[in-house]
Amino acid sequence: MDQFREWALSVCFAAVSGGIFHLLAPEGKMKSVMKLTVSLFLLSSMILPFFRNGSLPDFSFTPPSNETALSQSVLSETIRLQQSEAIHRELSLIIAPILNKYTKKTPEFSFSTDKQADGSISITEIILILPPELSLSQERILSELEDRLGLRPIVEYT
Repeated sequence: MDQFREWALSVCFAAVSGGIFHLLAPEGKMKSVMKLTVSLFLLSSMILPFFRNGSLPDFSFTPPSNETALSQSVLSETIRLQQSEAIHRELSLIIAPILNKYTKKTPEFSFSTDKQADGSISITEIILILPPELSLSQERILSELEDRLGLRPIVEYT
């Protein structure tokens, strides 16, 4: 912050002193030479602080390395896994209470998702794995799940 304050102060000082020299310059050809000199002085006072260490700053661009691409793919995979775990957890909170009315077994299910163009994620398919003893209650279970999820699950039996 101090460096920025120092730079702003030097630019203000250059502008004020340039304005004074501009007012003191005589009319004619000398005035245009004075304007050029003041302009160069003002420009140098704005740029000079960036070159204080005696060398030009490094403005070169280095293309991303393979390590960067690898870290991006690891990040993408981590995000995909976290999304999948979160969806599974939330679906479990919806499916388990409904199935607990009919059986005490922990529900097993899988799901498929699709990423939309706007970035939203939608569940396209839920495959519910039920024990055979629930085959008689299948329609009631599916009806309750469809009302709650807005999607009718596909049923498979173990």
